[in-house]
Amino acid sequence: MAFTLLKPTGIDLSQTFAFTGSVTGAGGGKILQVQSATSNTTYDMYSTTELTTITCAITPSATSSTILIMFSIPRAENSDPTQDGSKRIRYFLLRDSTKIFTGGQDSSFSVTSGGDANHETISGQVIDTPSSTSAITYKVNFTVNTATTNGRWNRANTNYAGTMTMVLMEIDGS
Repeated sequence: MAFTLLKPTGIDLSQTFAFTGSVTGAGGGKILQVQSATSNTTYDMYSTTELTTITCAITPSATSSTILIMFSIPRAENSDPTQDGSKRIRYFLLRDSTKIFTGGQDSSFSVTSGGDANHETISGQVIDTPSSTSAITYKVNFTVNTATTNGRWNRANTNYAGTMTMVLMEIDGS
């Protein structure tokens, strides 16, 4: 009895392959486009009117697409250190003029520190399904619950501006 030893061969990736039939299970989940924005603008606010801090626009290529929104905003509070925590700062994520992320405790926090002592960054990741192929602008808005609450945004003190960022990714939903 004679045996022939076959040498294993791999696929030569320099070749061109023609596929026939259809491929199933592929598609969806691909990143179709990425848009981003940054800002070094600083804000001091004593107003219960919403303030827009950063915006970014995207035009989805299909109504089935989803948009992954990621944002990061440096913050510092500057308020009376004797406050009891009843003064609140809230933030919202909007698609054009529609609030798509809002909420009680998850999107608000007490202003209880004095001076520039309480530094942190507000960040979030939200998936939106706008069902549109029109241009969409996403933005992060802030407000305070009393006109005596001072919210400082994108600054650690009067001499420093951080960098706010927003990234939008269109994800293929087909």
